[in-house]
Formats: sequence, C-alpha cells, structure tokens
Amino acid sequence: MKLAFNLAWKTNLKKNKRRLYWGVPSLLFGIFQIFLENYLGLLFLGIGIHYLINFFEFYNFYKTRKKSYFDNVNTEIGKQKIADEKMVWEFKDEYFSVKDYIHSIKINWSGFKSFNIVENTLLLYLNYHLSPSYMLSENELGTENFQKIVAFLNAKINKQPTK
Repeated sequence: MKLAFNLAWKTNLKKNKRRLYWGVPSLLFGIFQIFLENYLGLLFLGIGIHYLINFFEFYNFYKTRKKSYFDNVNTEIGKQKIADEKMVWEFKDEYFSVKDYIHSIKINWSGFKSFNIVENTLLLYLNYHLSPSYMLSENELGTENFQKIVAFLNAKINKQPTK
C-alpha cells in the first residue's frame, strides 16, 4: 500500500519541493538586500515567506493525509483478518474478477486502460482512473505465476512503459 500512496502523491511532492527551492533563496536574498538597505529586498522577503508558508501548509496536509490513509488501510486489514475470507483474483479470457469479504467484481478487459510493473508490483489501470485500481505483487504469487499473469495481460491490455 505504500507504493500506491507514493505513486499518488509523487507529482505533488515534487511541486512542493520546488516551493522550498524558491522560498529559501528568495528569503535569503531578501534579507541580504534589506541588510544592504535596498528596499527591493522586501519584495523578495515577501516572496520567500509566501513560498515557505505554502510549503509548510502542504507538508502538514500531506502528513495528515498519509496518517489517515495508513490508518484506514490498517483498519481494512483488520476487518479482512476478522472476516477470515481469502481474496480471489481471476484472470479469465472474457473478464477479470476480484472477490473479497465485501465485494465481488467482474470487469471486461475493455474496461482496462493499461497495466504497468513498478518495483515487481503489477498495477492495473481502469479506463476512468489515473491511479492504479488494482495492485498485485510478485511476492504474493511467486515469480513463475507472476510472469504467467504478465504474459496473459500483454495479450489483453496495452502495457505502459515502466517508470
């Protein structure tokens, strides 16, 4: 689940890091200019403070969401353990299906946009989702079964280049 969370937040974390890269030099340059009694430094000081405030606001939001996400994941894992029912994934010629203790879902292959493999984890993308809808790790299946599934999916879905 850590991989799914990191993939979802990757772009926004890069953007937030840029705020820090702009904020610190602007702030330091502004302070330096004020020290030299150049009042243009106030502008750079303001820009630096603005970027740093946005950086810390986003960072706090990210930390809150991360804690909430992993709390929800742990709660769901606990519910699945209590239900004591195995999750079943089926890769049929006509459809893909997943059954767990709450849901039973069948999706035609035309419903999938693509799949990808990141860190030995298979990511299945539905047509209407930007983030992976289903994830299956090689560690869960073993290398041979994982390769069989990847070969099957190559025939059913367009694979996106590994990032």
